[in-house]
Amino acid sequence: MERGVIRRMTFGERDRRTNYQRGADFERTVRDALYGEHGAKLVVRAAGSHGKADLVAFFEPEEGFVGRKGRTEDIMRAVPVAWLVQVKKDGLLPKAEREELIAIANETATEPYLAWHARRSGVKLMRLA
Repeated sequence: MERGVIRRMTFGERDRRTNYQRGADFERTVRDALYGEHGAKLVVRAAGSHGKADLVAFFEPEEGFVGRKGRTEDIMRAVPVAWLVQVKKDGLLPKAEREELIAIANETATEPYLAWHARRSGVKLMRLA
C-alpha cells in the first residue's frame, strides 16, 4: 500500500494497526496534502510528542511591512508564514485544546488550523479563529 493513503477495509476485514499507527498514517496524509494542495515548503511532524500541534507547515514568505505604521523608516520585508495544524480524524477538537492552540498561535505569529478526514473529499483544513 502507498504511504499516506487511507485504504477502506472490506467487509469482514480487520484493521490490525494500533491507534498510534492509524493516527501517524493520517498525519502523513495531511502532511502530503499540505505539500501538494496547499504549497507548503516544509512540514514538520511532532511525532509522539503529544504537543499542542501535530504538524507545523511553513510557506513561501509574503511581502509585508515591518515597523510602525506611517513612518518612513518602515522597510519592506518578507514575512514568513507558518501554520500550526492539529490533526483529528473525526474533526472534533475539544474547546480547551482549541483555545490553547489559538493562544499559542497568537503568541508565535502563526496561524492555527484543524485538519480532519472528510469521507468524500479526503483531507479538510479549517482555520481556527
